[in-house]
Amino acid sequence: MLMREVNLRQRAFNTPPVLIFSIGEMFSCYNMFVPDNLFLKEEGQDKANTAGGGRIMAKIYHRHRYHGAKLLGRKVLRKLVSVSQPLAFVLAGAYLLLPWLKKMEPLRPGLLVIAALSIPTAFVWRAQARKLATAMDIMAAGHDGEGAVARLLAKLPREWAVLNNLALRAGGPIVQIDHLVISPSGVLFVLETKAQKGKIIPRAAGKWQVERRGQIRSIANPVEQNRSQVKACQLLLAKLKSGLACRGLVVMTEATAVADWPIVAAPDLCQYLLTANCGRKQTMSRKETRDLAKGLMTFQVRGKASWQKGYQYFMTFVLTVLLPLLLYVVIAALAFKQA
Repeated sequence: MLMREVNLRQRAFNTPPVLIFSIGEMFSCYNMFVPDNLFLKEEGQDKANTAGGGRIMAKIYHRHRYHGAKLLGRKVLRKLVSVSQPLAFVLAGAYLLLPWLKKMEPLRPGLLVIAALSIPTAFVWRAQARKLATAMDIMAAGHDGEGAVARLLAKLPREWAVLNNLALRAGGPIVQIDHLVISPSGVLFVLETKAQKGKIIPRAAGKWQVERRGQIRSIANPVEQNRSQVKACQLLLAKLKSGLACRGLVVMTEATAVADWPIVAAPDLCQYLLTANCGRKQTMSRKETRDLAKGLMTFQVRGKASWQKGYQYFMTFVLTVLLPLLLYVVIAALAFKQA
């Protein structure tokens, strides 16, 4: 009977999430915006859970990093980085041509100096922009995979609790955890998400390899990462004086792999969790679940993605693109005023 109930529930869970991102629907993304560390009250969460046909879903105590307006902003910023590369060369060309206008003749030498400097700086910015774009794409692939898993976890029954995108300090280095899932039977699942495309070549120790398009590159070993995350969570549970069991799980959103550790494909994630919980008595009340989620969040450390910390990219953009443009506009305005 229990397995039949699980299977019936899973029919609804297997519906793949669809992210609609068209120009006409961009503004609907803003309705989804919630600050990073906002705890959803039970009453408000229940209303959200029953909206849209009365579906009951898991309680989300910490949302994914990029959703709604943040997701839109990330996509827009990535487009701007791409556009800025040809823009730097277009501006350099304009700097070379405009000084030859008659009104610009009195200030032509100064304008030509700016034009001469803008050409090499355009090449400098192109190189920096490519590095920034690559870093953003790598981060975006991981975040998109984590977002897909977060949407799947939200479809778990209401007795479950989910925390996404955590950076927890467990007495040592900060530990990045993609997802924590608290089951009603008193098990804390620690999830590490990987969104690698291609053929995965796992190893018992050390980095894994990914073969794609004839190239092989190394990636962090998700099993070793997950083991470290589980140990960190066990320390945190001990500090919170919680007797919950702690289990690790690697979730693959693209290619999958086999290793001496629990690994599951994203479409099978909810079924895996429900099956693991099947036959176990519910030992966690709503208050206990909420208190545990809040307790874990007290160890949360706020931070930014590595590409967001790259202030050198912003300074390079200012010096190579914006500053010459500003100087040119000021000098051109003076020339027109004198004319």
